[in-house]
Amino acid sequence: MAYSSIVSLISNNYIFIDLPYYANIGDTLIWKGTEDLLKKIPYNCLLRASYQTFQYPDLAEDTVILMMGGGNWGDLYEPHNILRRKVVQHYPNNRIIILPQTIYYDGAGNARNDAKIFRNHKKLTICARDKYSYRFLKAFGFGSDIRLVPDMAFCINVKELKQYAKPTLNKDLLFKRIDKEKTDTHIIEYISKDYDISDWPLYGEDDPALSCLFDLIKKKKWKEADDYAVYTYLPNRVRVGVELISQYNRVISDRLHASILSILLGKEVFVLDNSYGKNSQYYNTWLKGVNNVTLLSSSKSKNIYRIIKFSAYCLLSIKDRIFRG
Repeated sequence: MAYSSIVSLISNNYIFIDLPYYANIGDTLIWKGTEDLLKKIPYNCLLRASYQTFQYPDLAEDTVILMMGGGNWGDLYEPHNILRRKVVQHYPNNRIIILPQTIYYDGAGNARNDAKIFRNHKKLTICARDKYSYRFLKAFGFGSDIRLVPDMAFCINVKELKQYAKPTLNKDLLFKRIDKEKTDTHIIEYISKDYDISDWPLYGEDDPALSCLFDLIKKKKWKEADDYAVYTYLPNRVRVGVELISQYNRVISDRLHASILSILLGKEVFVLDNSYGKNSQYYNTWLKGVNNVTLLSSSKSKNIYRIIKFSAYCLLSIKDRIFRG
């Protein structure tokens, strides 16, 4: 199993950093899956922190440093990249494991400059979560230990997720992102009335739980912020995500983790790409051939609509097809 290659590297107590103290529920699903995997190892987590709260404490050289996986490696989300660079330079003798990431750089020069920093660390393992990112890291020489590992959200305990599930409506969901990774696919005009349209709840809106977390960070109450994030914010975000997705029969999504959560909840899933190909890269690496998961790779909305309608037809029983002519 691909995840065993991560577990085997955690040979002592560890810290877990770059946690997602922000509104994207997808990243909290990655965090939740990682925590569920870490429950299986016999070592203790000494510290959890985000890029906002991490204060570079003195660490014993046998302390392992785990850094969150996701889709923020490159020059699109610079604060996370700054943290990664500083950590590998600040802790040259600690084993560092960067969990599965998608790599995206807008410029090759930025990639080359980063590679020079990362390759100098002698105990660094970088996990890529798709074949393109794996080849990219290899080609630019980011290090000698590059591994291909699925997204950590697939480690989530599904039984725990289902405790938050709501009754299913007779509707489908178009899950459409509103941030910098959104696409220009004009699919809305081709979708029937039985679809709802949403991004993650509270994304870009007032969120009392997130405001509380940000207030603690602003006051530099690092320990309180980390504890609140771990024990209150994380389970709250997971619950909200499940409550949304669980209500729908099928999900059409340009957010990777809306697709992953839908798969975990047993939904039929249609994967739309994001702005730079992250979703199709992941699909082609791990999800191709998985039952009830389809990549909608066409750039033409009418063709996407036909694929969705054709799938619905194929799922009808023979009896239904006869009576519907």
